[in-house]
Amino acid sequence: AQDDLNYYVPRTDPEGPSMSDSVASIDSAALGTPGCSSYVFTQRSVDPFIRDGFDQFSETKSGGAFTFMTGIGGFLQEFLYGFSGLRRNAGTVQLAPSLTAQLSDVVLHNLSWHGRRFTVTIGPHVTTVSVTSGPALPLDVGNRLRHVQSGHAVTVATRRPDRSATGDVVRCAQATATTSQPGAPALAAVDGSPASDWQPLTLPATLTTPVDNGPRTVGTVTLDWGQMWPAAPAPNRHPAPGPVTTLRASAYTVAVSVDGRSWRTVATVSGRTTGATDVVHFPATAARYIAVHITASANTQPPEVDELVVTR
Repeated sequence: AQDDLNYYVPRTDPEGPSMSDSVASIDSAALGTPGCSSYVFTQRSVDPFIRDGFDQFSETKSGGAFTFMTGIGGFLQEFLYGFSGLRRNAGTVQLAPSLTAQLSDVVLHNLSWHGRRFTVTIGPHVTTVSVTSGPALPLDVGNRLRHVQSGHAVTVATRRPDRSATGDVVRCAQATATTSQPGAPALAAVDGSPASDWQPLTLPATLTTPVDNGPRTVGTVTLDWGQMWPAAPAPNRHPAPGPVTTLRASAYTVAVSVDGRSWRTVATVSGRTTGATDVVHFPATAARYIAVHITASANTQPPEVDELVVTR
């Protein structure tokens, strides 16, 4: 399932409707994909599609139906079924709560199931299910069945995929960028998923990320670049399998800092026009922040950073 997600998301029409990434967010939460891609897909399902002063959804990034109710429904379902893992089955209510640090909590008020009313409060550590009326609620969490009486509550652990063990010292860090395409935020470059990406609007552009529990000794930066597949020749027509274009930088530098003010360049790359992955080694050095400064693209479009990984 994870391979399917990683395969199809980059191949989905970038000019398609907003609910594609809603499904990707729900799937990522259900799979417990290590990192914070579930939140990034939520950003992708909203940011490029919001229009006018009332923040309404358009069908596509360039327009289409307005207001687009399917996009709104997809966005709401990310919270109802994605971060909560809520599934209303015939005989039980199933829950698999999941959260990343970008969200402080999610509360689902006044849910109903077969005459029961209940509220689900998803916190960063525990999730509380409170039954307000009706018979006992048969609650299935992690294949453990509990019966929660009306007027009572139970707590269960909240899954934290952003805290999964990794040697990558910048995964799910609070990355920032000097410029970003709508739906291609800086966080996508460090979310642990090869399916999402950061893409600047223009060059030069800089991606900056703190090091987890820095300063830490680092010596290798790996950059996975995005790829672009041919567009569909017509509606409901399969696109050709190639040629595939790698949207990469042809010139960039890697810099480190221990205070966020003074920077030292540790690697310079220039003249690279091919390859989907760059592994850049430099002498081991202490760093609290890492910055990738891109000055040129190998294509007419700005490059895409699928994933930035920093290790010892």
